[in-house]
Amino acid sequence: MEAGIVITFCLVLSNEAFTYLCAKQLTFILFTFYKNFQKMSKKLFILPLFLFGAFLLTTTTSCGDKCATLDCVNGTCLDGTCECDPGYEADSKGICNTEVRAKFLGSYTVNENCSNSGQASPYLVGVTSGSGISDVSLSGFYGPVSTGGFIAAVKATVDGTTINIARQQPDNDNIFVVGSGSISGTVMTITYTVSDETGTPIVSNTCSNVTFTR
Repeated sequence: MEAGIVITFCLVLSNEAFTYLCAKQLTFILFTFYKNFQKMSKKLFILPLFLFGAFLLTTTTSCGDKCATLDCVNGTCLDGTCECDPGYEADSKGICNTEVRAKFLGSYTVNENCSNSGQASPYLVGVTSGSGISDVSLSGFYGPVSTGGFIAAVKATVDGTTINIARQQPDNDNIFVVGSGSISGTVMTITYTVSDETGTPIVSNTCSNVTFTR
């Protein structure tokens, strides 16, 4: 009777921790039944044994099936949910087939007001995929070359909705840039600093909350 009650309770539960506890409890009960087997009828012993076997078969099958037909593409299935590899995120179906950087790619119109150069005329920046899965390249950054913009593309990395520009000198001329920002919808907001380190003192130009609109 006790085994039947425990099994009925366990079958209602889907949590794996409870499943483990139920299995332990049933094992103890069945061991007790075995010790007193000669005092019991065979039918009373076989019934809980049968129910226990059915319970283990049901829980094992249900757990195994959670990932049996799920192809995460660029990730690993864990208990029926896709855990995406670095650089990828789940789509509306929960499959890891979307690159995180995809939301950043495109052509942007830039509006900025910097500490030294002041308000700049709107200019275009293109964001394309970089060499690594989380890398992007920003061409036309800091304005047209004729007004002091970088000739080479500025390299950046993305993670979720954030973008990070590690300190670098794109044109190898001791003009450095560093910054970070984020994207929301079709608008990136980046704060960055350009430092002219060709002489002393170093001249820095900080551009705060620059908007990049796609």
